[in-house]
Amino acid sequence: MPLLTQEELMKATGHKRRAPLERCLRDRGIPYHYGCGGRIFTTAEAVNASLGLTAPKRPPSEEVEFA
Repeated sequence: MPLLTQEELMKATGHKRRAPLERCLRDRGIPYHYGCGGRIFTTAEAVNASLGLTAPKRPPSEEVEFA
């Protein structure tokens, strides 16, 4: 699961400061976390989900019994 750094998120959104970036992510329902030094990060999956680009769910795999 690829992580997106604060710098990558700022570049993608055009924000130059952390507070506006946090507002942007929050307004779009993108979950994020704080890493070392309070830097924001999230996953590509979280961003894709907010855009409606989630992959279809896989059907549950069949259970295999070992003898």
